Amino acid sequence: MSTINQLVKRKRKNVAKKTKAEIDKETAALKQQQDEA
Repeated sequence: MSTINQLVKRKRKNVAKKTKAEIDKETAALKQQQDEA
């Protein structure tokens, strides 16, 4: 769980470089990983 949170924080730092569509895709992928864990 902590590793996922670290990834989310890292991704938030890079948000400015990404389009909203890319962010939405990554958010959905992270949610799937949490559900499976």
